[in-house]
Amino acid sequence: MSTADDKPGPLGGFPGPPATTSLGKAQLGQREDTLPATFARVAAIPADAVVAVFRRYGRPLAVEMPPPDADDQRAVLEWPVDAGPAPAATATVRVLQVMGYGDVIPNDYFVLEMTGEEPVAVAGPFFAAAIEALARASGVA
Repeated sequence: MSTADDKPGPLGGFPGPPATTSLGKAQLGQREDTLPATFARVAAIPADAVVAVFRRYGRPLAVEMPPPDADDQRAVLEWPVDAGPAPAATATVRVLQVMGYGDVIPNDYFVLEMTGEEPVAVAGPFFAAAIEALARASGVA
């Protein structure tokens, strides 16, 4: 008994490619919308909270961060004046995009660079979720 599913695909004995859906397109669009939203939340919540996420979940980079470009997505963390003395270090959050072998789209990592300290990175989706949770808890989001 033979069915239509038993027929070889257009690639010989291999099945044909999966049908194109809007899911892949939606994921790309979602990625493009997530970075600006995450940077907006980073600017809206206290700098200490952002640094705490990196201190808890960040891992040192195995490579050197490239020097900042004019078009880099980044946020400079600012401590409020009424919060007492600000730390002597300046802190910048940037995105590092990594294309691994076989990757179709780059993987995003948020990187904290503080003067006098080694840069640490957190996976983009994890960092975005943590920052969103903190923003909601503080009533910002």
